[in-house]
Amino acid sequence: MRVPPAGVALDSGNGHVYWSNIGSGDIRRANLDGSGEKILVRSLEGPAFITLDLSPLPPLYVQATMAKSNSAFTVNWSALMGRAYRLQFKTDLNQIDWSNLILRVTATNTTMTAVDSTVTDPQRFYRVQLLP
Repeated sequence: MRVPPAGVALDSGNGHVYWSNIGSGDIRRANLDGSGEKILVRSLEGPAFITLDLSPLPPLYVQATMAKSNSAFTVNWSALMGRAYRLQFKTDLNQIDWSNLILRVTATNTTMTAVDSTVTDPQRFYRVQLLP
């Protein structure tokens, strides 16, 4: 027996419909034509409503500063709380690969800070990646 949805949200821009089922505790997604049904979340204690936030993510602002006292770089960036980031560096922009300074950190605030205290290179280039 199929459980009727308790809450429905429509994302017409991306062609999806989302719904929750009180009985099963699932949140599901399908294409607008009903195909491609997928369970996104299982075993919740009775989700009843769904709200989609389709606003674009704010741009990531990265600023690196040099701490002269100990030759360390401090990297600050704006962040989305609860989202995960990776901080990488390279010493030459012609290099293909980036080295991981921080493999994964979850933002606990709207501004994140990392210190690279192992700097022995005359220059470093940094990038911050927003992870899925």
